[in-house]
Amino acid sequence: INLSIGGTKFSAIEKGFYEKIYNQDVLLIAAAGNTGIDEYFYPASHPTLISVASMDIKGMRSKFSTFNNQVEIAAPGSNIISTYPGNTYEMFSGTSAAVPHVSGVISKVWAHFPECTNNEIRMALLKSATPSILCNNLKGHGLVQAQVMYDKLLSRGCKYGTFRPINQNTSSVPADIALGGCEQYKRTKKAKTSKRKTPKRPKITQPPK
Repeated sequence: INLSIGGTKFSAIEKGFYEKIYNQDVLLIAAAGNTGIDEYFYPASHPTLISVASMDIKGMRSKFSTFNNQVEIAAPGSNIISTYPGNTYEMFSGTSAAVPHVSGVISKVWAHFPECTNNEIRMALLKSATPSILCNNLKGHGLVQAQVMYDKLLSRGCKYGTFRPINQNTSSVPADIALGGCEQYKRTKKAKTSKRKTPKRPKITQPPK
């Protein structure tokens, strides 16, 4: 479900509503907001929703894109050409322009792997994203990557998106293990290790006495 709605007011009733939908094996993808500051924006900031930030052509966070610890992934959202009433096209910017990219990738890839659960598809989405750095509040896990996500699921199956519970949460209820943002998937940076060869030192000959 693609959502381009929201505001800064939290609602427990709204949170529970989206949890019920999520528990029916549905994915909810929402625009992170266009306030341009560090604050929560709902419904995107509820843990059961995938909050999508906007990136510009340089791969940087769009200045208008709301950021917080619930931002999960990013997509192009600056100067996007789209259909417009009157059988024409217009260019516009906003996280509402970014979120359809992610929703489209999910719907297209999931259609090839209907046996996967919503949590597995969500994790596969995040694991296949292209990060410039580790997950952060500005762009989440990075830029959405449709081909990588498809290829990984094709080669490894739904287990590629296997959710590893954090804090020993082993609940089988989808909403119970939906954390959102960087907590949804802990990407660890592996240090490159290489065996360094010790250079051979030249033999030092003593001068004749």
